[in-house]
Amino acid sequence: MTDQSAGSTAGVQWLLASFSLTFGLGLIPSGRLGDVYGRRPLFLVGLGIFLVGGVAAVAAPTMAVLVAARFVQGLGAGVISAQVLGAIQDLFTEGRA
Repeated sequence: MTDQSAGSTAGVQWLLASFSLTFGLGLIPSGRLGDVYGRRPLFLVGLGIFLVGGVAAVAAPTMAVLVAARFVQGLGAGVISAQVLGAIQDLFTEGRA
């Protein structure tokens, strides 16, 4: 892995890409889990994951810890987003035959 010291180009690139990568990876599995176990519990789990990542990001002493926290936040955001999109789908397609 390349140098991830504060402000390095590689560190900033990892910081920006980490959230998007895990956000996308979390959408499909968490959407399916929401179908099986219910949207509300998965939404709350996603909020918890996002909160843990946020607290870790705020307290991050190094760029590597910050990038890891953004990975966690991206996963939490993917779980939340999948539940919101699933709820919208359920609400607006139930009346159709």
